[in-house]
Amino acid sequence: MDTQHLERLKNDKSYIDLGFDVDATLQIAAGDAQAISGSVELCGQGLMDAINASKPVEERFGLIQLNGMRFLQENRSYDEHRHASTTELDPRTKDRVDGLAKLLQQPKERVFCIPRCLGWKYIPPSRRIAFAFEIPADVSTEPVSLRRLLDGTEKPELGDKFQLAFGLARCIAQLQMVKWVSLNVVD
Repeated sequence: MDTQHLERLKNDKSYIDLGFDVDATLQIAAGDAQAISGSVELCGQGLMDAINASKPVEERFGLIQLNGMRFLQENRSYDEHRHASTTELDPRTKDRVDGLAKLLQQPKERVFCIPRCLGWKYIPPSRRIAFAFEIPADVSTEPVSLRRLLDGTEKPELGDKFQLAFGLARCIAQLQMVKWVSLNVVD
């Protein structure tokens, strides 16, 4: 898409009033992510030790302590049965994971509630891919997943559930717009 048009959508008051500025900003961020050269794969033995020693939070998350700072770790499993090697990622997966991390590094609207991604690392012994995220300075509590929040003892009001559903649908639609998420129907 034409960057001049996207900048107009992002900055023109009429388009902002219609809500096109968020979509335009996301399109620009996706383009910026593609322009980043090199890999954002994390390296260094100190980081590997910190990832392996991370404190688990629920199933897929952990807290990394490194140089006196805390980072959020999200783990994604790597299906080794579909690939010949379990010691390294296949090139297609590596490119996709790297592209995702680059997109997650871009500035996003606060509505997405996604912290900035520092990068990723493949952990062969556990066959998982770990993404590391900055934890905002004003956050002192442990992270809570949406599932755990909704399963908790204090249930959100119906109006809050509708707002949450609308927000999630809008985020998914925007992420699909920039070809970051594809919806596949399985028979």
